[in-house]
Amino acid sequence: MGDRLKVVALNGSPHGAAGNISQMIQMVASALSQEDILVEVIHLAEKRVEYCVGCGICLQKGECWRFGYSGGYSGDTIPFTGRSMPLTGIMFPEFRYHRGVH
Repeated sequence: MGDRLKVVALNGSPHGAAGNISQMIQMVASALSQEDILVEVIHLAEKRVEYCVGCGICLQKGECWRFGYSGGYSGDTIPFTGRSMPLTGIMFPEFRYHRGVH
């Protein structure tokens, strides 16, 4: 599995796995899997993600000091650091509203 390509898709839709963005991700994931590319989907609506302060500690230590150290804050972090497999790509699907919110 060391040479297998991997893509992470971040679904930022508030509808999570039941929304249109999720359906689009699944269509792309199906096409990528035919090319032997693994796709991991992260539904942000199912996470409690707090604001990043940009300190960079996660890049040095592999976890956020606000979330992991000394039993502090108990939120979710996006698992990009300390991965067992390097990422080939990241998908940021975007939703648009027709004649609605702009």
